[in-house]
Amino acid sequence: MCRADGTPVIALTLRHDRLDNFWFTLLHEFAHVACHLSGETPIILDDLDVVSDDKVEKQADRFATDALIPEKIWARVTEESSSEDLLAVAEEAGVHPAIAAGRWRFQYSDYRRFSKLLGSGQVKAALTAE
Repeated sequence: MCRADGTPVIALTLRHDRLDNFWFTLLHEFAHVACHLSGETPIILDDLDVVSDDKVEKQADRFATDALIPEKIWARVTEESSSEDLLAVAEEAGVHPAIAAGRWRFQYSDYRRFSKLLGSGQVKAALTAE
């Protein structure tokens, strides 16, 4: 959303306290600020738990996905990829392994694999560390 003075504001929850979710959601919302927020559209509310066919949402999803791990790096990931494969992809992309694990889980709709790589509980811990 935009404040009264036009300054953009991004608000996130920690309902899913995982590194993969935090970084994807932050970049998704940044895409809205960069590409969609305007005087005609001063607020955008997302529910990332709901799959949408909306062009604006798909554009924000693509921005976040590609910003985290470019398609040319992700292209070698398959449904049979191992933890070691995802660690290598994450290292090449310069992101935390949670990003690769979360993307794999979403893409292949298998939320049982790679749970130890997700960085569960690490976002809140990082934000509240003294």
